[in-house]
Amino acid sequence: MGKFAVMTLKHSDKSSYDGSEKNDGFLHKTTTAFRRWIADRHIKILTTVQHREQQRELGYVVDFPDFILRWDELSPRRRKKRLLRYKQLIREAGVQIVCVPYFYGMLPGEVVELLGDQVFLCYGNNLRFLTLIDSIKHLIGILKNRLSGMEAGIWCADTDMGRLMARMLMPSINFMTLGGHTAGRLFRLSDEIMNETGLACPVTTDLEECLKKKQFVVLTQRCDVSLLKNASIVVYTGPIDLEYMEEIRSLRGPFWILSGWTELPEDLEAGAKLSPWETIGVLESVLGLYEKDLSAEKGLEDNFGEIKVQGFISVDGEVSYDRFRMHYFAGSRPAKNTYLRKIQNK
Repeated sequence: MGKFAVMTLKHSDKSSYDGSEKNDGFLHKTTTAFRRWIADRHIKILTTVQHREQQRELGYVVDFPDFILRWDELSPRRRKKRLLRYKQLIREAGVQIVCVPYFYGMLPGEVVELLGDQVFLCYGNNLRFLTLIDSIKHLIGILKNRLSGMEAGIWCADTDMGRLMARMLMPSINFMTLGGHTAGRLFRLSDEIMNETGLACPVTTDLEECLKKKQFVVLTQRCDVSLLKNASIVVYTGPIDLEYMEEIRSLRGPFWILSGWTELPEDLEAGAKLSPWETIGVLESVLGLYEKDLSAEKGLEDNFGEIKVQGFISVDGEVSYDRFRMHYFAGSRPAKNTYLRKIQNK
């Protein structure tokens, strides 16, 4: 069986990838150039993940390559040279899957294309959505009677994820608007919900109308956050974009749910504490390895135990169910975990 690499961003030395160094001294430039030269010739492994009982190495959590962070500074020739070198390092390490949760949008198109020729490149969305669905079911149980008093807006309910979210909410919501781009699909879903629950769901292809005065919102793609000023809970299933995450943080009020939050099963262990997104990347990678291994007789949970979802991942980190319940029913937003903010500000 091959190995995986989960790519994350944990640089502590800003000057190693920030091209705006203020120190013009010869020694400083030489030191920086040497550090970059070294960085381009190694995979920076932050921690190793292994099977606890078998003590078998499964994969790594690795730092973003320095040359990708400096992509715009490099000439096309130097970009290709460094990328080919990195592909060689990946191959020598036996890596078959590279997962880039949360920071996938930072990969230049050329990197995605060339690296994807050698490995399976993913961004953790399968585990993100599986845990998200589980966490929303738990959220419905937490809110109970309060949810029935909320007005909900599902944008892009004409997609698979939007449809799934609408059907999950329909037994607990008394007013739900279905929005999207394909009116025919929206009306068919509205008819299904009416036949099954008696709930009449208005249909619209206008984003603003769908989200107007809604307290519970489901988004399957990014939108103008100013349209969410009345929302108290926003479930976002769209692609993670770092610029949009900062825009979300600027809107005070709604509690954003980006994913379910889980930890590694007991039989998997890492040499260092993983962030919530890194955990998702590891689990998706391990699942991918077992799917690629034709000799594997059992799946992920059979080999490593149950994957337990214990809360949500919001824009500032993980929030347990108990913590959400305590703060939501106290009338305030959950306290912020600053992990993602810290790495974004570096």
